[in-house]
Amino acid sequence: FSIGAHSRTHPRLTRCTPGQLADEVAGSAHDIAAALGERPVTFAYPYGDLNSAVADVAAAQFDISCTTAFQAVRLDTHPELVPRLDAWYFPDATRLSYWGSQRFIRSLALRDVLRRLRRLAS
Repeated sequence: FSIGAHSRTHPRLTRCTPGQLADEVAGSAHDIAAALGERPVTFAYPYGDLNSAVADVAAAQFDISCTTAFQAVRLDTHPELVPRLDAWYFPDATRLSYWGSQRFIRSLALRDVLRRLRRLAS
């Protein structure tokens, strides 16, 4: 495993001023590097909250930035928009055993539809 950044104070990054955004994103990498002696190369957007300005700032600081999009990584995935699949949905080896298969892709699509419906209902 590796340690990645997630911002300094976990705000909704799209609500930050440009200065706050830079501090949250670049500052989180600086803090981790100071504590561990190695700069992180990955970033996860808090709450999955991003827009093009946030993605641009993250891309300038990190090799890969992860969203909360519930889908499989594809060959054409942009490095600043990599889907992040929460381990919560894979609690045992049985569910992990079909990782990458058509069954896996269908399961992700169904889960994504259910997540969207839940958001619409709330």
